[in-house]
Amino acid sequence: VLGKNGIVNTIDGDGDVYVEFHDADDYWFNPELLTIVDTSDVEIQCGDFVLVLDSYRKVKALQDEAHGGWKSQMGKMLGHSGLVLDVLSNGCAEVLLGSRTWKFNVKALRFISRTALPQRFDEEPDQGKGQDGSFKRYKFLYLSTVVPVLLV
Repeated sequence: VLGKNGIVNTIDGDGDVYVEFHDADDYWFNPELLTIVDTSDVEIQCGDFVLVLDSYRKVKALQDEAHGGWKSQMGKMLGHSGLVLDVLSNGCAEVLLGSRTWKFNVKALRFISRTALPQRFDEEPDQGKGQDGSFKRYKFLYLSTVVPVLLV
């Protein structure tokens, strides 16, 4: 996983960091081996693996009528990662999260990686990630405005 982006899931009591990768196994790391990568300026494209921001207020505000509007069920998708199926001319992206497609303002998304669709996308995002590899609601490390994407 050297050189790949991953997502911080957990930090244990002595500071070790559990990083999840969508196209590789997940591992525990000493935090000194990791670099926080700010991907807020990366232009979202079709086929990108992205993270929906975890801020309810920010995402709801970005989902104005010009960008598909806000639906209460969207709150359950905050903090989840998914695959961009299309980027529309109005600044929205169609994102596959679990088995459903959602339209999000691209400003409500953060780039993770530009790779192929992971095998575990057929799982619902709120089922919990256990030994079976299904998705869960991720816990993220936020340091001011730094995006919780790590380069290992």
